Amino acid sequence: MISRILKSDWEPPEALKESNILWSELFSTEILKGKIGTNFSTSAFKAWKKLTNDTRWYVLKADKGGKTVIWSREDYKKEALRQLGDKNTYMGLSKTEAEGYIGKIHKHKIIVTNTLEKHNCITKAEGSRVRNQQFSLPATYFLPNIHKEKREDTGEFAARPIIAAVGRPFKALDEYLAKLAACLLPCNPGLLIDTAALLRDLATVPNLPPGAKLFSADVVSLYPSIDWVEAVDDSTSFYMEHFDVVKEFCEKNDMLPPPPHQIFRYILQMLLKNNVFHLQNEKYFRKLKETAMGCSMSVFMANAFMYRKTRHLIENPPAELLYFGRYIDDIVEIWRGANENIPNLFEGVVDDNIKLTFVYGGKTLKALDLLIEIEDDGSLSTLLYRKPTEGTQFVHWTSAHPVNLKSSIPYAQLLMIKRNCSKHSEFTREAETLLHKFRIRGYPQKVLDSAYSKALLKDRAELLKTGGKPITNQPTNTSTQATSASR
Repeated sequence: MISRILKSDWEPPEALKESNILWSELFSTEILKGKIGTNFSTSAFKAWKKLTNDTRWYVLKADKGGKTVIWSREDYKKEALRQLGDKNTYMGLSKTEAEGYIGKIHKHKIIVTNTLEKHNCITKAEGSRVRNQQFSLPATYFLPNIHKEKREDTGEFAARPIIAAVGRPFKALDEYLAKLAACLLPCNPGLLIDTAALLRDLATVPNLPPGAKLFSADVVSLYPSIDWVEAVDDSTSFYMEHFDVVKEFCEKNDMLPPPPHQIFRYILQMLLKNNVFHLQNEKYFRKLKETAMGCSMSVFMANAFMYRKTRHLIENPPAELLYFGRYIDDIVEIWRGANENIPNLFEGVVDDNIKLTFVYGGKTLKALDLLIEIEDDGSLSTLLYRKPTEGTQFVHWTSAHPVNLKSSIPYAQLLMIKRNCSKHSEFTREAETLLHKFRIRGYPQKVLDSAYSKALLKDRAELLKTGGKPITNQPTNTSTQATSASR
């Protein structure tokens, strides 16, 4: 597993360079002669470059939905310092102190790596690569939460802090544990891995009795609210309880044995307690609590934590609770009791750190990218739901991507819509909206017609099994960054 994360630094002796005859042959092709243009007009490209290089602004992605946000650097810095000024969460450091912490973390990494080698969890070559991996003080950056209301005190959007993975000493071991722990997701009762999992669950719910209603519960700022000790204890306990699953996963994939729970716990402690970073190489901090956004194991820890919190609802649900599903901290439920009794279900969940907000949907509820409805006969139906901040953009047809890849994108998106829409009339309506977006992006009508015809023939029940993805090795969606980078 480590070899998949940290690639060997060996390079072929005859690398392709300008002096190589192959380079000259490639440069003489029609594409590189400039006979095939870029996706942007010259004026548009210059305007974009001017905006992104303007020192008054940052052009960045929103925290959720993929929208592009233009944020003044002054307001960005103000929001960053507002958050980092919380002395209960962050400790200010000098540059020398921060670099000293990073050096100590590197020493811990060497100890862990030697122990993994001793237990035959990694090879000597892998251990050497981990020990010799270059490290540096990571940066923090902020993504605006435009899906939430602006703050009353500043009049600006809040932002999600992310600690960059680049340079972090424990990054390779963090990814190593996360990839191993991924096989435990199906072992987490009540956990919804994705929208397809929710759809599969809902398909098994029998017709509901009169008075049944939908509601959701959402943890307010889960990652900043998780106690470190609880996160490590819950994650290690879940790992130990299902250790045979991880061992079987490693055996089936011809991998070395997984680490014992003591090493697993130690790495988690290092990940949580040693987050040191800089803000634009000007200010330096150490995180004193909260899980770190940007840490690969954060999702596993959050799921283990929430499983322990909600386990009583899964194993001993009250008679009025007809369905329970959880996507990390977003809980979807079907209830046939009074609304005022719903908060009582979560007495074992809410505490000084964990707070919940409720949406009493009644006959309809928005969950993930679905709109769930209870029909008059008690059956459940689903429609596609697009959040207001949804900003997905598809690669342009004139991009230099292979034609078969571009042709697969409309088909894959149509399958996702067909999976989400239980009614054929809703599928046809949403499909026309989607195909219009592809026409704007230059897709030939022939390609769109072919994709739609193939999607019509697909059985929705089969799509629920596969998650709505075509069985192909080609990616189904790509962003505008891929479009502009394709040259």
